[in-house]
Amino acid sequence: LARHRLENEEMEKADEAIRRIEELAPGSNAALAARAHYFVVARRYAEAVPLQERIVAAARQSAAMATNNLAFL
Repeated sequence: LARHRLENEEMEKADEAIRRIEELAPGSNAALAARAHYFVVARRYAEAVPLQERIVAAARQSAAMATNNLAFL
């Protein structure tokens, strides 16, 4: 739902959906990725970077995509 809202630039509704993810799974890669995506769409890249760094650190062996996303930011 959050991704759909972001793709349609419905920022307030996306933020609500992401807050729900963060409530249900605080600190999870899904919550971090959703919030990082929100920051990217909002062009708040500096706020997305630390979240993506946390995802890379948690991913360890399967970090190729997460590392690529971090490099993009």
